[in-house]
Amino acid sequence: MMPLRAFFAGRELLAPLMSDEEWLNLKAQRPKVRLCCCDSTGYLRTSKLGTKHFVHGKDRICNWASETWQHLLAKTEIVRVCQQFGYDAKTEVSGSDWRTDVLATKTDRGKLIKLAFEVQWSPQTLEETAARQAKYQRHPLLLAVEQTSYIS
Repeated sequence: MMPLRAFFAGRELLAPLMSDEEWLNLKAQRPKVRLCCCDSTGYLRTSKLGTKHFVHGKDRICNWASETWQHLLAKTEIVRVCQQFGYDAKTEVSGSDWRTDVLATKTDRGKLIKLAFEVQWSPQTLEETAARQAKYQRHPLLLAVEQTSYIS
């Protein structure tokens, strides 16, 4: 897995929203960041395609599988669009029995709106999709939006 969100020096970092200059300056410091998915240490990396993300360090305790560049790109674009529409968007957010690729929240007319985006880039059965949706539906005020793409 290549997380897009981490914590460093008391602040949350969201890689896709950092400017190239900010990313390079921070990367030059060689900081050890805490990854939100598993609280292990990690570091900054840029993929061959230019995607900014975080990588697990040697103390990796996370059980997440790796993600394709298409998956990372989809998550990055979802975050950017959500922020353009006034949402606070975060990647790799977990609840009691669910984990979503992007969680976007904002208050509209006094009501908190939460949107969960899950990018599925590999084949998945209808039953698996329904089970995932059911987990989101059990969470109050969480609307699940699933983007399913199949590679043939």
